[in-house]
Amino acid sequence: MRVVAMLLAFLISTSTAWAEVPVPTASAGVMPEIVVTATSTPMPDREVPVQVQIISSEDIRKSDAKDISDVLAKYVPGHFHKYGQDYSSVGIRGFRSNSMVGTDLKSRTLILVDGMRAGTGRVSSLPVDNVDRIEVVRGPGSVIYGGSAMGGVINIITRRGKGGLSGNVGAEVGTFGQYRLAASVSGATDGDTLGYAAAAHGERQGSYTTGGGDEIENSQLTDRGVAASLTYRQAEDRRLHMAAIWNYADKGSPGSGRYPSATDNSETEYQRLAFDWTTDRGQARTGWYARGYAVRSGYVWNEHDTEIDTISGGLRSGVDITTGEFGSLLVGIEYDRIEEKQRESVWGPNTRYDNYALLAEQRITAGDFIFYLGGRLDDYNMKMKETPSLTVSEDSRKFSHISWRGGAVYDAAEWLGLRAAVGTGFRAPSAEELAGSYTTTWGATYSGNPDLKAETAITGEVGADFYLADVTAGLTLFHTRSKDTITSTGTFPNYTYENIEGVDLTALEGNIRSVHETDYKGVRIAFRPYLNGIYYLDRKNRDDALNNARGTDIPLYISRLSVTAGLTTELGERFVHDLNVVYVGDQKVQSFKTTPSEYKTMAGYAVFGTRLTFKPAAGLSTYVDVQNLLDTKYDCVDDYTMPGRSLKLGVNYDF
Repeated sequence: MRVVAMLLAFLISTSTAWAEVPVPTASAGVMPEIVVTATSTPMPDREVPVQVQIISSEDIRKSDAKDISDVLAKYVPGHFHKYGQDYSSVGIRGFRSNSMVGTDLKSRTLILVDGMRAGTGRVSSLPVDNVDRIEVVRGPGSVIYGGSAMGGVINIITRRGKGGLSGNVGAEVGTFGQYRLAASVSGATDGDTLGYAAAAHGERQGSYTTGGGDEIENSQLTDRGVAASLTYRQAEDRRLHMAAIWNYADKGSPGSGRYPSATDNSETEYQRLAFDWTTDRGQARTGWYARGYAVRSGYVWNEHDTEIDTISGGLRSGVDITTGEFGSLLVGIEYDRIEEKQRESVWGPNTRYDNYALLAEQRITAGDFIFYLGGRLDDYNMKMKETPSLTVSEDSRKFSHISWRGGAVYDAAEWLGLRAAVGTGFRAPSAEELAGSYTTTWGATYSGNPDLKAETAITGEVGADFYLADVTAGLTLFHTRSKDTITSTGTFPNYTYENIEGVDLTALEGNIRSVHETDYKGVRIAFRPYLNGIYYLDRKNRDDALNNARGTDIPLYISRLSVTAGLTTELGERFVHDLNVVYVGDQKVQSFKTTPSEYKTMAGYAVFGTRLTFKPAAGLSTYVDVQNLLDTKYDCVDDYTMPGRSLKLGVNYDF
């Protein structure tokens, strides 16, 4: 903890010292980023009422990431539910995506690709190939995106090719018998009318050792994938973007320390096709969009002992209409279908979901103020269907939910923006939680509860964003109250589902990022520090029965303090050094090291990483990368120990 504090103090003091300059003019200050996730239409980040964190393509490239989970863990503070290197989910503001196979409707943080559902909450199954940037929107996003957006929304944005032909080829070898090959290309025809981008990778790794020096047998992996996109620009404000993703991973499943397995394995396959036709409103009175996607998320356990396919697809369309001199109105309609199909030795019933939605959000500009007010109606039809190996009582249920939000932005000065927002998010009950019943092969019967309500959360927040010379920073205070948490109840062999009280969460979020350049004896030196953090002022479960059973009212897997920080140093044109740290504080967790399981405090951890890059010639770079620099032994999930120190050597050629 002392080392973390010293690094954070260094980052803050460096930024403060360099920031002692006059308040910038509009031309000299930091230019606003254009973001799309917060409002579903392109908007300068200082004109949206919620905090948006942007992870750039350069951030992704130097993160040593195997998948999207690794990228988010390095830059987004919070809890990551990582079962070693097998699979993982991401948490924002105390609410996690669903790490289990199957529908993402059980997620409480929503994952998107190009503004449409990713079709999975298991972020470790999503590749970094062909990703241009990631936008992380904190706070409920159900007005724009529907269910599962209680804690926030993460939007993975694919590349849009522009300019002349360019690309990259790279190779990497490292400890644990690891090697990786990757390549990418992008460009466009004359005038950027038709842009193209593609990327591919292949990787293998043997079993890893922990920070304590113990080998985790059966933790090997093989991973390969390819992604491509085409962008047709009919005019400056009209474009069609099409993207495809394929990724396959074969991983050993070593189990926990108490229940190890030397033979279990899982295979995951992610396939996606999507399109997005957009006409910007610009100076015209009306803009519109039409989007669609189809996803297959496949899972195979132990050489086809269990097979699970989750098929997702959807269409959405909307118009962005000028409403008078100062405002615009976004109106949209959406349809999504999700089907879960299980075969062989199945774990749960086959299900189908049809979701229809209507949304509207008004934006009003009044001087230096911008106001937002929006609402959304979601209507679900859920079905449990006949399933091999299970005794299923087929049934269907309809379910509806209304979400809303409001917000305001005040452009107080060129260097200061103020914002406030209040809104709701929800997680719909799943088909097996709401409808019908089924009996497993081991004799347990699960009965749906037709009176089950949606989990909901209402969040209010205020924030300030600072745009100083070469420095951007933000501070947000939020309070969230959730209710009607869905939980399984009962004793063997009969189980059902019910709503219980939710949680109260109050926290401060902060971020700072800057660029400082100087010259020493003719050598350009640049420093690029960043820091993101969240500190909870209050964390409380309100359900007395649950608190009595756990022996605490602190919600599980929510640390009081979580921080991600780093410093990039550029020495001339040839040397770049990156240093980063991820700190996660103590957490209350459920431990399965004993029978019955117990609730305990899991110690926090700080994990450092570093990379030194040398550029011997134009376009050519080599690097040495060390992750878990101090060889820390730590768990993200109790008894699933993460890898220890790893060393990698790599070479890249850019053309």
